[in-house]
Amino acid sequence: MTGLLADNNVGLNVADVVWDANGYVFYCPCHGRFGNQADQFLGSFAFSKQLNRTLVLPPWRTYAGEQKMAPFDDFFQVDPLRAYHRVILAKDFVDKLATSNWPLAQRSAFCYMQDDNEKPCTTSHKFFQEFWRFVGIPAFTKSENIKGLRFDVSGVEAWRERFPASKFPVIALRGPPAPFPVPQMQWPIQQYLQWSPKIYTPAKSHIESLFRNEPYLGIHLRNGEDWTKACALLDEDGRHGLTNLMASSQCIGEHPAQPVTKEQCFPSKAHVINTVEETVKEYGLKNVYIATDSDSYISEFRGRMPAVNFVHLNPTVPQIDLCILGESDIFIGNCVSSFSSFVRRQREVNGKATLYFGMPIATDDAHNEL
Repeated sequence: MTGLLADNNVGLNVADVVWDANGYVFYCPCHGRFGNQADQFLGSFAFSKQLNRTLVLPPWRTYAGEQKMAPFDDFFQVDPLRAYHRVILAKDFVDKLATSNWPLAQRSAFCYMQDDNEKPCTTSHKFFQEFWRFVGIPAFTKSENIKGLRFDVSGVEAWRERFPASKFPVIALRGPPAPFPVPQMQWPIQQYLQWSPKIYTPAKSHIESLFRNEPYLGIHLRNGEDWTKACALLDEDGRHGLTNLMASSQCIGEHPAQPVTKEQCFPSKAHVINTVEETVKEYGLKNVYIATDSDSYISEFRGRMPAVNFVHLNPTVPQIDLCILGESDIFIGNCVSSFSSFVRRQREVNGKATLYFGMPIATDDAHNEL
């Protein structure tokens, strides 16, 4: 992971901050948990580059602790992002630029409205109030309807024409300007998301102490109650017309010949244990790291494979799980989970293969890694 321990960008001096006349994109990452937020960050980053506006890096919604949010640079370094496009931390933007360059009278909230007579897209909902208060923008005075606009390259000129930077210096969006899941053409942007020392240092310490620098298998299990309900959609008559579900394009493609299956979404315990046993035998592994939202199956794993070192940390900060999974020699993910998809993209950037439960386990690429 070359360069991952470079100095983290913790903020800019006032003298370093200059207002960008091209304007800014500032959005609330208010759709889903971290996996979804990371997916849509990549799309939002690409959108900002297409518009040639600086992206204000929002905090991550963690749904934990009193604030329920964490500054962007708690998880990722800022400087590597600048190799792709201009960015500024939300705190730097608010503290050093907003007051003098974006007065309250000019602060418009942007959102989709069916028609202009709908309730304005201010931040009246508690969900959004929490975010904008946290970043220091407690109020907006106007609303702008983005109905009819697209977030991809084909929509750039329409955005520029309707909302020129001279009149709308900040496009402050109620949600991310990006689809979910992230299109595969934007996966390479993942290379600019490099872990901060707050994440990488403890993750590396765990790897060294738990596995003594020996090869290990990382697995991600989704089996909580909310996941059970989500995967149940695939049991219903007609499957609601679903071919892909959530992040399943990571394993079956964006236009699959066959739709995602229930076993890929919620593999049975027997399938998971059998797949892990086959994989450790196939690759001669003696260590397995388990990340999960609920049941780790660790007792069953140890009962079946007593000679294998199974570890389930369940860290308070789940990004540490992500980092450890990304560093694993072999990784088996959940086909439908955006958490697994983050690991897949992270590994792909570093030339590592990803396997999935509910899919064939043996690949030449995975063998070549060992």
